[in-house]
Amino acid sequence: MSTSDATEPSSLAKEIGKSVEEPDIEIDYGDQEVCMGDLLEGLEIDIVRYSEIDELSDDQADKLWADTTDIALVEMCSSCELILVAVTDTPMYSTNVYKLITDDPDAFKAELRAHIKAIISAD
Repeated sequence: MSTSDATEPSSLAKEIGKSVEEPDIEIDYGDQEVCMGDLLEGLEIDIVRYSEIDELSDDQADKLWADTTDIALVEMCSSCELILVAVTDTPMYSTNVYKLITDDPDAFKAELRAHIKAIISAD
């Protein structure tokens, strides 16, 4: 392997058996990092608890998570951003890895609460 090949993520990834892209993980967006997450496992945090909403009953939690995921829930909010930091292509475990950031945690939490309440109160 040549020296230039070693710096290319796709060449390095092929050697370790997975494809990895590394888009701008080191860029400072000036925002607060909330957590990391991926499409298969979801977010590293309990997004309902993070939103500071009152604890949900089992029925409310079932209604909330029946048709949505924590990633989909944060995508509904305009005061946060999911930044793609890696794409892994490992057999049986291909996923996109994200960093969740916000420039206004209080506004983000308020948006989350509003979306959660709308979902659990819908008929």
